[in-house]
Amino acid sequence: MSFTGYTAGESSHSSNVTTSNPLDLKFLPFLSFESELDWVGAQAKDSWNWSTLNSVVLGFDFEKVTSVSRSYTRTGDQTSPFSANSNKRTAGFYVENTLKLRDGRTVVAVGGRIDRITTETVDTPLKTNFTPSETTFTVFNPSLGIKHELVEGLRAHFTIGRAFIPAEASMLTGFTTTIVGGRTQISQGNPDLNPERSTSFDIGAEWTGPTTRFDVTLFRTVVKDRFISNVVISNPLPPDPIIVSVRNGLDAHISGLDLEAEQRIGSRVGVFGNATHYFARKERLATGAEQDILNVALNTVRAGVDVDFGRLSTRVSGRYVQGRKDNDFNAPGFPIVDYDNFTVVDASATYRLVRQHAIVLAINNVFDAFYYEKRGYPLQGASFKVSYRLGF
Repeated sequence: MSFTGYTAGESSHSSNVTTSNPLDLKFLPFLSFESELDWVGAQAKDSWNWSTLNSVVLGFDFEKVTSVSRSYTRTGDQTSPFSANSNKRTAGFYVENTLKLRDGRTVVAVGGRIDRITTETVDTPLKTNFTPSETTFTVFNPSLGIKHELVEGLRAHFTIGRAFIPAEASMLTGFTTTIVGGRTQISQGNPDLNPERSTSFDIGAEWTGPTTRFDVTLFRTVVKDRFISNVVISNPLPPDPIIVSVRNGLDAHISGLDLEAEQRIGSRVGVFGNATHYFARKERLATGAEQDILNVALNTVRAGVDVDFGRLSTRVSGRYVQGRKDNDFNAPGFPIVDYDNFTVVDASATYRLVRQHAIVLAINNVFDAFYYEKRGYPLQGASFKVSYRLGF
C-alpha cells in the first residue's frame, strides 16, 4: 500500500503594456490582473493478487483546488474581478481488475471510478454583484481494455471508456449582474448542470522487437452534454433585467490516428517519435450547424533523441503543431482565424552523483520561438532550470 500527500501553488500576473485609451498612456505599464491557484490533496493506493490469473488495483484520492483573482485599475487601485473566488473539492474511489490468460498473452482489464465533486463560489473582495453558493454532484466512469498477442512480438489492443469535464464554479453557482448596452443582465448559475461526458474507444496494434517498438492506433471520441453559455431564461420588457444561464445540449466528435515509434541505436542512443492526425474534429453549434473544434491542431508531431553515458543522460526533443484555428478576441465580432504553426525544441541533462542524488539541467524553448496557445498570450521564451534531486 502507498500513500502520497501533495501541495502546489501557481500565481500569474498580467500587465497592460499598450493601450488604445489615451488616459492609460501615462500609467503604462501597469498591473491589471493577477490570480492564484492552490492545490492540496492526498492519495492512497493498494494492489492485490487475489488469484493466479487476477490482480486488482484500488485507491482513494482527495483534492481541494482554491482559485483567487484580483483586478486593478490603471492607477493601481483594486477593483472587482471578473470571476468570483472559488474552490472545488473532489473525492474519488477507483478499482481495476486485470485478468491474464494464455500465460499473459491475453490481458483483460476492467475498472471504474466514482467521483464526488463539490464546487463553491465564496465571498470575493469588491465583488458585490453575485451571491456565493455551492453545488455537489456524483459521476461514475467505467473502462475496459484488452490486449491480445497475435504472433510473437505483435499485439492487438482495444480500449473503451468514459470520462467527464466538470463545469466551472461560475457556471454552477453564483449570481452576477452586468450592464450590456444600457440594459441590466443577470447571469445566474445552473446547479442542475451536468458534466460534459465523453465516450472514447481506440483500436490498434503494437509491434515490439529487441531494439524497436512501433504502435499505430485509431481512435474516436464522442462528447455529450456540452455546455451552452448565455442561454436566455427570461427577457421581460425594460427595465426588468434579462436573465441568462448555462445549460447542457451540444455535442462533438473527434476521430484520428496516433503513431508511435522508438528505436535503440547501440547501447547509448535511442530515438523516438510520435504523431497525431485528426480525420475529423467537429462540434455542434447552438444553431445546429457544425464547425471545427477550436484550438485543436490538425497535426502534432513530436520527436527526440536520448543519449546515456552512464552517470550523464541527456534528451533533446521537439514539437511541431500545425492546423489550429480559434477566435480572435482582439477583433470586432471575435472572428475565427487560422493560428500560426510553431516548432518548439527542449533539452535536458541529468548527472547522477551517488546513490539517489542527481543534478538536472532543463532548457525549455531552446531557440526562443514565439508561440502561443491563445492569441495575445504568448508562452514563455527560452528558459532554463537547475534542480537537485534526492530519492529515498
